[in-house]
Amino acid sequence: MVLLGIALGLLAATSQSVSYLFSRLYCLGPGASLRRLLVISHVIQGAVSLPLVVLAWPADVGPVRLWIVPVLATAGFYLVGQTCLLIALRYTTASRVAPLLGLKVVTVALLTVVVLGDHVSVGQWLAVGLAVMGAFVLNHTGGSLPPPALAAIAGACLGYTGSDFHIRVTLEAMPDVPPVHASFFAMAATYLICGLAAMPLLPWYGSRQFRQWTAATPYALSWLTAMGFLFACFALAGLVLGNIVQSLRGLISIALAGMLASYGLVHLEAKLTRRVYWRRFAAAVLMTAAVALFVLAGTEG
Repeated sequence: MVLLGIALGLLAATSQSVSYLFSRLYCLGPGASLRRLLVISHVIQGAVSLPLVVLAWPADVGPVRLWIVPVLATAGFYLVGQTCLLIALRYTTASRVAPLLGLKVVTVALLTVVVLGDHVSVGQWLAVGLAVMGAFVLNHTGGSLPPPALAAIAGACLGYTGSDFHIRVTLEAMPDVPPVHASFFAMAATYLICGLAAMPLLPWYGSRQFRQWTAATPYALSWLTAMGFLFACFALAGLVLGNIVQSLRGLISIALAGMLASYGLVHLEAKLTRRVYWRRFAAAVLMTAAVALFVLAGTEG
């Protein structure tokens, strides 16, 4: 189950990395804006999630009052994190932002220990430290990020931490539902709520231009796909390991950056010198090692 969870986490990381590029591509288009992307994409995700909620509604889900509050909290914290993420992408590229989001593994680990009473061994804490070290090295290659970008990334980490924590609470509120089924239903319910929250904003931040909706669709669907994999990853591998695996999106984003730059798409990702590229790659490999150490330390424990 843990290995399947890791595989799903890798799929989530890949889909997220692709979605970052789609968001940047959208924001470079005519008439685009950060607010418009947020509103339109969440309405699209809500529309897709509505039939998914109906189809995936578990027979043994229990009373709505037991799980609706953590689902609402998951959606609320996520919206805070997502807003901050897209603000950060206005100041820098996805290959700089994605690795630093791995820093939320620290706050996730602390929450699971302090609030949920989970046990994290010494070796697993070392794995968390490796992931953090890799993130810091990545931030100091090719120049430091501007303060607004760092502030936005910090806000994203805190928002996503709160969302991840309440995913766990939501799944625990459905004890009679198989983990993957519960995670898929929770994801669909979360993004249905996000879509409903975005709809009242359409008169101000929506668009009557069909091209704005088609331009936002790749981002909306790639992100929703990533969240489907991520919720299932958390259900099978746990929050801390799931977040370490998810931090590999930094490695994936850097690889995508190199590929795009080599094709001359420097408007999406700036071309890096060979030295900076390999330093970033080496730092991201630290996060890969963190995954292996976390799993091994958990097995020994």
